Amino acid sequence: MNLSLSALPPFKRKRDPVSFDDEPKSSKRPKINDVFINYSSQHIGKTFISHLRGALIRSSFTISDHTMLLVGQDVRLELLKAIEESETYVIVFSPDYASSRRCLDELVDILANFHKFDERKVLPVFYKVEPSDVRSQQGPFMEAFQAHMTSVDSMRVQEWRQALKDAGQLSGLTLQNGDEANFVLEIFKEVEKMQRPQELHVTDHPVGVGSRAEELISTLRLDWKDRVLVVAVFGISGIGKTTIVKEVCNRIAPSFDLSCFLADIHYICQVPNWKVKLPKALISCLTGEKKFSIMSNHNEGVTKVKRLVSRRKVLLVLVDVDKFQQLESLGICPKWFYEGSKIIVTTRDKRSLGNISYASYHTKLLDRRESLNLFTRLMFVRDDPVNTKFIEEVVGRAGGLPLVIKVWSRHFKQYEREEWPSILETLKGIPHGDVQKQLQMS
Repeated sequence: MNLSLSALPPFKRKRDPVSFDDEPKSSKRPKINDVFINYSSQHIGKTFISHLRGALIRSSFTISDHTMLLVGQDVRLELLKAIEESETYVIVFSPDYASSRRCLDELVDILANFHKFDERKVLPVFYKVEPSDVRSQQGPFMEAFQAHMTSVDSMRVQEWRQALKDAGQLSGLTLQNGDEANFVLEIFKEVEKMQRPQELHVTDHPVGVGSRAEELISTLRLDWKDRVLVVAVFGISGIGKTTIVKEVCNRIAPSFDLSCFLADIHYICQVPNWKVKLPKALISCLTGEKKFSIMSNHNEGVTKVKRLVSRRKVLLVLVDVDKFQQLESLGICPKWFYEGSKIIVTTRDKRSLGNISYASYHTKLLDRRESLNLFTRLMFVRDDPVNTKFIEEVVGRAGGLPLVIKVWSRHFKQYEREEWPSILETLKGIPHGDVQKQLQMS
């Protein structure tokens, strides 16, 4: 099997996360390896697995498996350590998989860590076996377990059976009779998607964003691992709803199998035939594919969305929803989503949620200290002379809206300092809370 290096997508390193004044330290388990591969080496170790390992290593993934342990070490302890220190687990079920006690013990340890650490991902690969055979230990798995029943402790065998049942229920990739090179590429793309979700740019001056992101994460109840939850993020224009959900998405996306941030829904829905274009945009976001078969009506899109979100634990962010018909056209029905999925909807109007059950997060205005901090960062560089009275007066008129503060700072900086007092007098003539006039003035 030949797999060309040029066939692989380019590797993109994650940039350093934005730092926040109020961002807590991470308590995640340290990660040493990107991927741990669990497989039986009897038939596929030097062929299929070798090509898969090579594809991942060429794209700078760090790999571990049972063949890479140091000679002379306690194998059981070293395997457990390697599993604990890996972020993604690729489990390759092949016809001889269940004959390997080592494979089955690894599987038990993998699932234990998968449930223990939120950021862990599992990708089952069904290589010339059916997922149903794995779940019920039928087909090539039946004979192996008949042998185990006469030579292995019954409690250990029961652990193996339960692990296979649980793993066989997870969504994965299947190859029966196909091109192995393309199958390796398909696995590579799935691992890359799991390992390195695209990070969103939040803001250059994240004043107050960190604390609000933590509040929203708490509202999402990530500890409800088997519950699908919709959270509506309410707030007036300019209050920073999108900025906050971007930061939340960056923080928690690694805990999901798939994440999708669909922005500017209000604007997409201003074009003709938006009921077809909107689900197409969501499908593209979920799959990473820019081109796919033409849809003649929105029902086709809803069916495809339903299939995509039912297979994986999804983090879905829908920005700027203002009509319930928009959610209808996307097929947003919580019961269709895989367990543990979370849906965030930013909106100004609770009527846009229709009859969907949801939890609420109400975005808070910036307080005086945060407003002063943001305006100072935007207006001045280090060691610039600062007129405290001027800053206080401007911030007092902005009403705690980050967008107003950002627009005003750009406006003031277009003029010389001696002109600032007259501009401020104009601002004072605008009624408090009239956001549109505040922004139009600039």
